[in-house]
Amino acid sequence: MLGLSEYIQQRISEDAINERDRLKRLDNVKICTNYVLDYFTSYIDISPEEEITAEKKKKIERYKKYIRKYSDEIIEWLVQDYVNYGRHVDRLVAHVIGDPFFLLYTEDHEFRSLSYKVYAALSKRCPFLSEQSEMLFRFVKDYHRVCTEHGERRIGESFHNKFFVNTEIDNWITETFCECHVDLLEFAYQYIKSFFNSYDNWPANHRIATGQKYFPYKYNYKNLDNLFNIDQLYRNIPKKKFIRGKKQELEVLMMYYCKQQHGHDNEFWRFYLKELGLEVK
Repeated sequence: MLGLSEYIQQRISEDAINERDRLKRLDNVKICTNYVLDYFTSYIDISPEEEITAEKKKKIERYKKYIRKYSDEIIEWLVQDYVNYGRHVDRLVAHVIGDPFFLLYTEDHEFRSLSYKVYAALSKRCPFLSEQSEMLFRFVKDYHRVCTEHGERRIGESFHNKFFVNTEIDNWITETFCECHVDLLEFAYQYIKSFFNSYDNWPANHRIATGQKYFPYKYNYKNLDNLFNIDQLYRNIPKKKFIRGKKQELEVLMMYYCKQQHGHDNEFWRFYLKELGLEVK
């Protein structure tokens, strides 16, 4: 569905109106006034689905199922942009969010600042977003909620296969989620997933040559010196209240998902926790 200015411009084009003709100025005022009346009394009463083909309706329904985890407001906005411009804005935005600490966001100013960067990255492909800055901000914030509440790490997780080391770390995870709506486990999971796909960033003493063309190295997680580049990570990570003084705890979360990546190496997991003086599950 078009916005008011877009609707008027379309009608002017269709009716071949020359709005710069001074001799027809009064006529054009009446014509454009009627366009505004038509827009509010007729056009916006037509739902996007009523303007499109049966095949497009099927695609919209499939798209609605795909984005069903978002709020009703965001779903309506995404569908409208899809109908009007043929763009899956949710996928485009997710693709250009480049902040590795996005899952640790807690403040509106963080989401709004990111929404500006997202628009800059998508402005050429999606110029219509220039008039949708508030909705883009709301989407970025809701996308964070979806990632937090429906993160990838939960896939395949069962009641008997949940993270637990000791009560202190468990309380830290639970309290952070309840108070700040940040899922530290999802952050650790996504960090490890990205880390293992970036072997160029691994220190030489953590690389083990495999002799394979497409996977030339595997990570030596049994070398406990600066695991997962934790020193650099902790220097760069936002020092939020739930992060301060938790460098070792972050490493524990990452080792948990690392051992899953390596065939559930529970024997080394127990050794690792013992080295840290932590209770072994």
